[in-house]
Amino acid sequence: MCNLKLSLKNCKKSEDKNEFDLNENVVSAFMSIGVGHAGLEQVSASREIPSMSDHLYAKCHARVCELWETAKEKCMEEAAKEEFDLAVRDGNVNSDGVPMITVVADGCWSKRSFKKNYNALSGAAVIIGYRTKSPLHGC
Repeated sequence: MCNLKLSLKNCKKSEDKNEFDLNENVVSAFMSIGVGHAGLEQVSASREIPSMSDHLYAKCHARVCELWETAKEKCMEEAAKEEFDLAVRDGNVNSDGVPMITVVADGCWSKRSFKKNYNALSGAAVIIGYRTKSPLHGC
């Protein structure tokens, strides 16, 4: 309506292996809101934009999962090191010199009911460092 034309720049695959390309950014966004490829197709159709294929989506999804997993591991490692350092600094170590840290654990297991009760086949759990309030382990 406004006759404004915009273009996306720097859409080429990044040389940095820890950086998303444009397709991976799109997939990451739709994964984050929990709608997946079907949601991407609906939004694309509503904007009259061709959607990416199932195959490309799956390829990008796998890459995004890899990068998210790497980021998660790095963050948890840094948090564990910080909890370790705080315990050592404050003298919270056992007789063998092993740092003693306080953690909080939580988990969930969904209960679903579609005309009968059953438990879902998966759940989630996390261990959080008490002092840093950062996750130390999660699954």
